Amino acid sequence: MKLVTLANIQFNRIGTLGPGRGGFPSYVSSGDDRRITVCVELENSTSAAVLEKVKEIAIQKGEHEQDLRRLGQQRDYGADSGGMSFKEDLDVWGTQYSSTYADCEVFPAFEIDGRYFRLQEVQKSDL
Repeated sequence: MKLVTLANIQFNRIGTLGPGRGGFPSYVSSGDDRRITVCVELENSTSAAVLEKVKEIAIQKGEHEQDLRRLGQQRDYGADSGGMSFKEDLDVWGTQYSSTYADCEVFPAFEIDGRYFRLQEVQKSDL
């Protein structure tokens, strides 16, 4: 049994970062799903480690490495304080997406024989 850090990463628009790939992309008509969620183990819970994992998975799913350089952490209004969101910095004036590129929830877990068990702190009350 060992203590690990896990991240649930939800990609909202995977495949939309490159030039000409945003707007109303071809995957809409082809039926491809650009919203995927993965759960991965991390070295630590820093935003840099999470962003590196987001980029690694995005490249595996077809994004180009040079397009991922524009991703940065962003905190949206009403976002959960325990989560992280990543959105691209667009250099084209007036262009924006209403959704983040990826939303991440990072949490501790026990790994036992290849299975993971989420930990949740419980507050003990004194009588």
